[in-house]
Amino acid sequence: MKIFRLLRSTDGTELVEFAVVLPVMLTVFLGVLEFGQAYHIKAAVETAAMDGARAAALRSCVVCGAIPGNIPLTPNQIATDVVAPVLRANHLDPAFVVPGTCAGVVSSVPPVICVTQSSDPGQPDRVSFIYPYGFSVPLGSFRLQIKATGESFTD
Repeated sequence: MKIFRLLRSTDGTELVEFAVVLPVMLTVFLGVLEFGQAYHIKAAVETAAMDGARAAALRSCVVCGAIPGNIPLTPNQIATDVVAPVLRANHLDPAFVVPGTCAGVVSSVPPVICVTQSSDPGQPDRVSFIYPYGFSVPLGSFRLQIKATGESFTD
């Protein structure tokens, strides 16, 4: 009789339910945090690419010193003076940037980006690169290649 009464007892069921639910809830919570961080990095990388494309579309070089004329920024200037500060402002390391597949000119200084400058006003100037991002949740680790391409047309 004591055994049947002991088996029907509900003492301690809350603790068992908590032990079962806690790992699942913790995994969901950490997953939401990690995906939120990935979304923030994607937005920062896209902003850097758009700012770089806008700088590539401008046909006057304000950082070239006393050189007059309608001179576009070089890919290295776009990388160091436009893209890198945006990445640093978002606490991202510009050294991790890779150009990906490139149809234009690749900058030789970090961040290594692909710049396609068009002389035709109907074609956009493009800045593209990839920023790798890795994160771990209790069920495994993942690696994302966050691709960003910015396009801007010359006025």
